[in-house]
Amino acid sequence: MRKIIVLMSFITLLLTSCSSDDALIVEAPITPSNNIKPIQFKHYDYNSPISYVIGDFNYSGDKLDKVIYNNDKEDRYTYNNDLITRIDYYQSGILKKYRTFFYNTENKLSEYKVYNVSGGTSNLSLSESFTHNIDGTITSISINNIETEYYKYYLNSNGNVFKLETYGDSSYSTIQYTELMTYDNKYTPFKNILGFNKIVMMFVESGGIENNLLSHDLSHTIYELDYNNENYPVKITEKNTTSNTYSDVFEYYY
Repeated sequence: MRKIIVLMSFITLLLTSCSSDDALIVEAPITPSNNIKPIQFKHYDYNSPISYVIGDFNYSGDKLDKVIYNNDKEDRYTYNNDLITRIDYYQSGILKKYRTFFYNTENKLSEYKVYNVSGGTSNLSLSESFTHNIDGTITSISINNIETEYYKYYLNSNGNVFKLETYGDSSYSTIQYTELMTYDNKYTPFKNILGFNKIVMMFVESGGIENNLLSHDLSHTIYELDYNNENYPVKITEKNTTSNTYSDVFEYYY
């Protein structure tokens, strides 16, 4: 089963579709209200709100420079022009992991790699390469230390992945399972951060790049959101529909 990919260590929540799935899509307003970006977030367990992680966003214009956490962690971002090319993850000032991103001539994501760092040595732990198809879908091959997996991504008109199919081999003929996601018609906290819309596949199963995730069927999860007057979420609460229990809570400050 595909593991949830986390783009930033603070988001444990944290490309055109088939007409038969249109009922799952809720379109966003065409023009965002303004260039709002988060300056801080808070993450805690619903049942233990006194223990939490705080992250502060640092920007250079519209580019995310780094995120600094209250638990001695730090994420640092590298750009080439307007494209994110690397994210470094530090713990107590020591590089522990990094991700590299590669793009095709149309500035679409073609591959990303994840490296773990130990004793100054980098070891490749995951790579995923992407093919952007004429029909608007994206197929990929994901290789880690244990197995190779094959995926097909379906995007709605806002660029959110609303369906993800996992296949048994590179022929993409036999579907092992399908995941369905639904979204709201508001804005994600990360909408106005430069370069994030190019790495939308990193948000699969944990949120959208344009709109906010409302449900993910495979994990039996729904998301309850509170918004500010500009239609950006200020609080996101995860709920498991099987056990009818709440888990992670994310608060955003702009």
